[in-house]
Amino acid sequence: MYADDVQIYIGSPRDEIAENIRLLNHDLSRVSTWAKANGLCLNPVKSKCVVIRNRLSRFSCDVGIFINDSRLEIVPHAKNLGVVINSTLTWSNHIDSVVGQGYSKLRALWATQSVTPLRVRSLLAKTYLVPGILYGCELFANCDSQLLFLRSLTFLHKLIYTEAPQYLYGFIDFARSTRGKKIIPKMYRRLVSEWHMFIFAVRVWNSLPNDLQLLSNSATFKTRLWKHFTALS
Repeated sequence: MYADDVQIYIGSPRDEIAENIRLLNHDLSRVSTWAKANGLCLNPVKSKCVVIRNRLSRFSCDVGIFINDSRLEIVPHAKNLGVVINSTLTWSNHIDSVVGQGYSKLRALWATQSVTPLRVRSLLAKTYLVPGILYGCELFANCDSQLLFLRSLTFLHKLIYTEAPQYLYGFIDFARSTRGKKIIPKMYRRLVSEWHMFIFAVRVWNSLPNDLQLLSNSATFKTRLWKHFTALS
């Protein structure tokens, strides 16, 4: 949680939306009271609400969401620490954002291409373009790329052996096996996306050799993991 990026989540069935918005307003009132007591000021204009729902369902509620008597705007998508989350949990808005930023950077690099050596242009592209494309890719790692596989599994390995962050580690249930660290796949009643971290990455993790799963050293794991995928290709 950051001082300028506090978020509140609340979930409910469709027939309980009004009651849950009332609870949300109560929480917002408490946050506002705490902020005033600690010399902070909330900005209702910069505060947004996103209603995440099934893409086939519609949201309609006459009950407003407020901060200091100012009604908050309900938007179809919002940026969360660099990742654009929309109301149906698809990646279209985030992809549009990444592509737009990429084109902007390419235009800037294009202007200097005639006076920049190829080696420097390649380095600039890797420095300015690749990080933006791969940022947050652990969330949508079901792509035909070994690099995304490696990043997802490296993240999962760190999660398993450091047990941090705890709110994500709590999602993991290990199978009763002494030969490896197999993870029991989660069953999601509402989420059907194969791109979810705890569906795709766990499935790939469970397919790794047992001795690879049992490597606790992150550097050794990365090296062995790369060799493992190289041997498969």
